[in-house]
Amino acid sequence: MRSLERIPAHEEKRLVVLRYLAESLFTPGERYDEREVNRRLAGAHEDVASLRRYLVGAHHGARVGPVLADLAGDVAAVTA
Repeated sequence: MRSLERIPAHEEKRLVVLRYLAESLFTPGERYDEREVNRRLAGAHEDVASLRRYLVGAHHGARVGPVLADLAGDVAAVTA
């Protein structure tokens, strides 16, 4: 995977990037701790915290305590 030079500021472009990252780096239905999410996102951009927040904000994942759940699937299917 090529690294992003910058995270797109324009929301529509950012959503395309986030969808690609969610689908290519994570398996639907799997749960990942924050360390594993950071490890996977680090190959895409150095600001993993922003990418992680954007993924959750774009409904590509949900926080369940210290765990990010279902990053590649439907957030509505995640239960705490």
